[in-house]
Amino acid sequence: MAAVPRVRSTSHRDRPPVAVAKTSTAAAAPCLWLEPTLKLTLLLAVATLLSTSGLRLLQSASTRLERLQELDAELQLTERRVQILKNDFARVFSTAEARTVMQEQGNWIQPGQKRIVWQESSPETSR
Repeated sequence: MAAVPRVRSTSHRDRPPVAVAKTSTAAAAPCLWLEPTLKLTLLLAVATLLSTSGLRLLQSASTRLERLQELDAELQLTERRVQILKNDFARVFSTAEARTVMQEQGNWIQPGQKRIVWQESSPETSR
């Protein structure tokens, strides 16, 4: 039988040191300030965009609110006019008010009523 050579396990203490290449601090310095500067620039751009959009939205909302108030005022005036016209319509076509409406709209006089005509006196006739 042949003898099998024994393999000894090596620990990290037995390994030879590995040479690590050191970078100069001058070459690493631009990388240290470049990333935060880019992040800050991007954040400022986003903040500017958001504030501009917010201001536009506020301006649009105030314009729409003013227009809504104008329309509300016009609506109230129109509703008053409609109510007045409805009341007049109901009064004109009411059977109880027929005689009164006929007197207002025409020269119709009920039998037994006398017409009174007012005449203004002229300054010559009053002497």
